[in-house]
Amino acid sequence: MAAKNEAHASSAMQAAVRAFALVPASSQSDGTLWLARVCRTASHELGHCFGMDHCVYYACSMQGSAGLSEDARQPPYLCPVDLAKVLCATGADTSDWYRALLKFCERFEDQDRTFAAFSAWLRHRLSTVSEESSSS
Repeated sequence: MAAKNEAHASSAMQAAVRAFALVPASSQSDGTLWLARVCRTASHELGHCFGMDHCVYYACSMQGSAGLSEDARQPPYLCPVDLAKVLCATGADTSDWYRALLKFCERFEDQDRTFAAFSAWLRHRLSTVSEESSSS
């Protein structure tokens, strides 16, 4: 469902916003909302395990938050600075990283707006990364 609506998005953020809007709020259960929050918190804390501090550069899952409302406004993805740190530490490459995240998120994208938006964002980023790789 989401993939065909992302085809005309000019940016990963636009694709994410469109996908978010396509999933009715009524389809989101407490369980998938809880899972999305746990995944975002666990990702943030794992960043600390890799020695990363709170991000001060971009909107990023490594930003600090002082409460639930601030936490809910933070994106589920890493900024370019923190993504480079994780990729260096793990030896992964950007495409592999995004594909692994997408594989997980696709399991819940029809049930949860956060997973739908992140899946759309990841698909768009994967197409951008592929284009960048083929042009260099």
